[in-house]
Amino acid sequence: MADLYEPAVSTLFLFSVEAVRSTEAAPLCQSWTGHPDLALEVVSDGPDGRQYAGQTREGIPCHLDWSLAHDTHLLRLTLRLPGGQSPDAWARLRRSLDEVAAHVSQRPQVSSPWAATYLVHGVLPAGAHAADANALMVDPASLGMSPAAAGEVDPSPYGWLWVRSQGWSHQAGTQAALWQRELLLLTPQDRAEPTQTYFLEPLNQGLARIELYLHKGAHHARQHEAVRAALEGAMAALQVEMSAALRPAGFDQMHREHVALDRIAKKLMRFQTQRAQTEVVLNSLRSNLQALSEHLARVGLNTPHYAQQVARLVRQVEQLESDLHNARVVSESTYVFQDIQRGVETARLERASFLMGGAAALLAAVTIFNSFVDIWNLVMQGSGLALPAPWVRASLGALAAVGWPLGAYWAIEHRMRRSVVALAAGFLALILAIVATVWVNR
Repeated sequence: MADLYEPAVSTLFLFSVEAVRSTEAAPLCQSWTGHPDLALEVVSDGPDGRQYAGQTREGIPCHLDWSLAHDTHLLRLTLRLPGGQSPDAWARLRRSLDEVAAHVSQRPQVSSPWAATYLVHGVLPAGAHAADANALMVDPASLGMSPAAAGEVDPSPYGWLWVRSQGWSHQAGTQAALWQRELLLLTPQDRAEPTQTYFLEPLNQGLARIELYLHKGAHHARQHEAVRAALEGAMAALQVEMSAALRPAGFDQMHREHVALDRIAKKLMRFQTQRAQTEVVLNSLRSNLQALSEHLARVGLNTPHYAQQVARLVRQVEQLESDLHNARVVSESTYVFQDIQRGVETARLERASFLMGGAAALLAAVTIFNSFVDIWNLVMQGSGLALPAPWVRASLGALAAVGWPLGAYWAIEHRMRRSVVALAAGFLALILAIVATVWVNR
């Protein structure tokens, strides 16, 4: 087949809004419209879209389209030759397009795109069949395309679609890497006008939006491995700290438990940070997968290649959900572990407080006993009065030594009845001391 109508090549560049540092079209479009080989004029202008039309120095008609899609600038440069042409016209268009893109990318003030889709498009004469389309692919390099094929032809409502290649590439004259896909679409003549109007030209629907969400989904899917490795590393570090904290520690090593709990808290914060990053990737992937599926269904592009890409993204979503489920289990177990450790620590401190309180009460009892007996002896010394029997003095001293500390302890615990009884017993010992002294000296 020698006839080909309306051969065209276009590159859809994806720029990050943050990289461009503006949500306006002007800074980005001026880098292209100011190219010396392009004579472009504004055809339409709006807040979310702008179109330019003109021609190259060689007289090739060209179009530059810009659109803003949330956090991404879409910029597409298209070169098209009118009428019937031979297939080698694609190679000529590709050289011109690459020269323009290389010239712009070498300017230091121009931001680099992070992804791109290169499309080769042509219209076959009426009555063309799949064999006619395949005949053009005998030598892809002569058509300005990559020689490596990435699969069989995908029949679509818009003609025969090939995904020739996809992978990392570098812009000419720069070291910036971008993920690029190379597509070929051959459209029968009877479907050429609706395909161009509905599927190829708009940047807010059709192939441009499908490629946008596929690029974004693939970008988040590529982040999966790095995010997953970081999450698993944080999870392993947290589990190691928890295992180390389970080792028995003596009473003299209680201070080490505080250090262990602090280390666990730090590891937990790192783990929660990685978990949050994983959830961000998952939510972004879900959003782009849903948008991709909706746009594919809207234009009826249910080809094997795009179905495979959607299935791959679905598997990534399922894997991320599984990773986050495991992360939630570890997170909950860590919280339970920390609660148990704090409970054990609190119980140990309470037991230590009881022991210290008991020791203090014992010392207080001994001190009160000695003071009670010594004061009794000092009061009676030199008075000429006789002292009661030693067992009486010791008994009354012991009653006071037990009653007063117990009364103070129960008062602190707000057990007022027991406190009153114990304090009354202590004061009763004092009264009995006076009565016993009077009794033995009557």
